[in-house]
Amino acid sequence: MVLVNHRLMVWIAPLVAGAITPLAFAPFQFSLLILPALMLLFHHWLTLPARQALRSGYLFGLGLFGVGCSWVFVSMYNFGGLGLFGSFLATALFVAILALYPAGAGWLAAKLRDHCRAPWQQLLLLASLWAGCELFRGWFLTGFPWLNSGISQLEMPLSGFAPLVGVYGVAWLLALSAGLLLLWLYQRQSGWRFGAVFILLWTAAVGLQQIEWTESEGEPIRVSAMQGNVGLDIKWLPEQRHENFALYAGLTEQYWQSDLVVWPETAMTAFFHQMDGQIDSFVDVVRETNTTVITGVPVYEQDTGDYYNALVALGGEQPAFYFKRHLVPFGEYIPFESLLGRLLEFMSIPMSSFSAGEEDQNLLYGAGIAIGASICYEIAFAEEMIQSLPKANLLVNVSNDAWFDGSLAPYQHLQMAQMRALESERWIVRATNTGISAIIDDNGVIRKASPQNEIDVVSGEVQPRRSATPYVIWGNWPVWLLICGTLLWFGVRYYQARRQRVKK
Repeated sequence: MVLVNHRLMVWIAPLVAGAITPLAFAPFQFSLLILPALMLLFHHWLTLPARQALRSGYLFGLGLFGVGCSWVFVSMYNFGGLGLFGSFLATALFVAILALYPAGAGWLAAKLRDHCRAPWQQLLLLASLWAGCELFRGWFLTGFPWLNSGISQLEMPLSGFAPLVGVYGVAWLLALSAGLLLLWLYQRQSGWRFGAVFILLWTAAVGLQQIEWTESEGEPIRVSAMQGNVGLDIKWLPEQRHENFALYAGLTEQYWQSDLVVWPETAMTAFFHQMDGQIDSFVDVVRETNTTVITGVPVYEQDTGDYYNALVALGGEQPAFYFKRHLVPFGEYIPFESLLGRLLEFMSIPMSSFSAGEEDQNLLYGAGIAIGASICYEIAFAEEMIQSLPKANLLVNVSNDAWFDGSLAPYQHLQMAQMRALESERWIVRATNTGISAIIDDNGVIRKASPQNEIDVVSGEVQPRRSATPYVIWGNWPVWLLICGTLLWFGVRYYQARRQRVKK
């Protein structure tokens, strides 16, 4: 009976640990909950055979992404046109694929752990495999960095390392912390040493929180983020395009005292050149009031036939554009189009064959400062957000999270924006269609935020900043080198040990 219960727990425990891990993220933010979850996972990786360690990692991933990314079902069911069964099947497949990442890390841990001659080597192995798993997931096949474990520490001491090593560095240190606590429990006589290192690490993190890596640039400026709350059921109707523009123009008229006004992603629901009649008179007022308006709008290039998910800055002599570079697979473009070319037609997602903008684009300018722009999903990619820095004095992000209404996604999306603000020490102005719109300061703290599913304006002062944090300078390279160097070292030892066994 005890054996049966033990076998059952080996299956259930990692699944439950993964399922409770999303509670460490927004909107719950029980940040410390991720430590015991990782400790249990690492315990399995250090003690179970390779096949069972792989299974443990996979079950953990199923729980983590099954709960944390449940918003995929909401989007598919409400707007994808797949029906109940199709939406469930698509979400289950998505989760099943994502769970392969921690599964692979678990298998490698079990294969390499016997070549750890000392506990500190086990710590390096666990931290590097976990953070490497996160890094690879954020890069492979265009990447999916959602629920990166480092983001869960936004309000905890380890966030002090974010401007230094970024979110992946924080993920590495979080895994190291879980490993330290685990070895503290393992080693009855000498475990205090691991406890002491844990305390020193987190004390150092608190000290780093007191450091300002960047400095203020000029005087604060007044910004306003418009939230029109236009339902997706009517947003893209042809007869709605002028009403959409009139709604945002009307909201803006109450905030002409702002230096910068930001409208959400595709606030204009017609191509930019189709809005000439309404835009011309509006831009005249924008110039008269010495305001800059940045709005989301699709842009069609007649020469190439391509169209882009774009931002346009109005108020200068000529409109200036930013074209979204990192598109959402299956939502804004179709990967492997020759094989899956008719999928988006079946799903009936409007404006879903965008072209990607160039990597090297000019910054937007307004209110006398340089602005780093991003659209929706791009805010999830730390390494891409820093490409506009240190030139950009302010970051602007626009989105339309109505696709995920009633789910965890809007909260998780906002939390990622907070981490980007902290890594770069730049204020972020975030405008969304249905919420959550916000003003985030350079410490990643939300100064003002809107309710969801209401027409609202988030207005306040932001402080432009200049110079760069260490993470802006170095990006993810230090973490990549640490992880690759560690795994290469263990890989060489594994290969050498295998050759010796063969010779014998």
